[in-house]
Amino acid sequence: MKKTALTIFTIALFSLFYTQSTQAQLPATNIETLILDIWPDYDEPNVLVLMTGTLPPDTPLPATITIPISEDAQINAVARITSDNQMLDDVEYTTENGSLTITTPDPRFRVEYYAPYETNGNTHTYSFDWLSDIPVEGILAAVQQPTGATNMNVTPSNANVVTDTTDGFTYYTFPPDAIAAGEQFNISFDYDMATPQLSIENLPAINSASGTNITNDSSANTNDSSSSDSFSFENINWGLVIGFIGILLLVVVITWQVATRKTQPTSKSRKPRPKRTTSTAKPTGKAQFCHQCGNKLTGNDKFCRKCGTAVK
Repeated sequence: MKKTALTIFTIALFSLFYTQSTQAQLPATNIETLILDIWPDYDEPNVLVLMTGTLPPDTPLPATITIPISEDAQINAVARITSDNQMLDDVEYTTENGSLTITTPDPRFRVEYYAPYETNGNTHTYSFDWLSDIPVEGILAAVQQPTGATNMNVTPSNANVVTDTTDGFTYYTFPPDAIAAGEQFNISFDYDMATPQLSIENLPAINSASGTNITNDSSANTNDSSSSDSFSFENINWGLVIGFIGILLLVVVITWQVATRKTQPTSKSRKPRPKRTTSTAKPTGKAQFCHQCGNKLTGNDKFCRKCGTAVK
């Protein structure tokens, strides 16, 4: 019985760890939406790239996502975005050969990094390149024009030039597009800056917070703003649930076995019962016959019942 309980316990633990490790290794097959913001000369004399991605609702979580980044990129933040729009930087990630791999338990994630631009006199030039093994169903890209920039040229040329009334920046926004797996996506630009300056220095005080604050960031995805008020099965860690159920069943089995043992009668060694001895009349000696007539006598006869002679 002890071996059976130990076997069940081992299977439950193995199921828990195997499910966790298996789910942690499931790669995302595509990205539903990718919001791309490119801010040159924003708070450092280089290019700040911000990517906010959303996985499809049917993606098993936790999931791993591999996206391309510049080989000379300096990571600023890698985070997951919770259902209530909070960014938590507790996710695991690795960088190798121009790729960033993230493991996230939430369907939304955020990546921020700095990349250097090229300079030729007063001209700054930068090119963003995306080449991934997984498709992007919809990408929304925008380039922020530095406050001290002039003669800015952006490619592709189909960008809309708009001025944000909140921060006063000029943005080059591109129409939504889809990127197939293995398809090249590129945005490049150049501009002149006679006097080096950072855009953050010209921001109003109310908007001078870091770009990592998702609630103040123009790249925040507001399509899921109502998700904080509703329960979502996507965020359930099914590996922990299955493991918990297995351990709970194990506890029930062990408790039942202990209770059953207490109620069963214990077998004790029984003493051999004494053998019953049947009482038999002890023989009174020789066969009793009348010595006079030979008549058979009973044990209590004092006189022969036939001839009346006294029994000796």
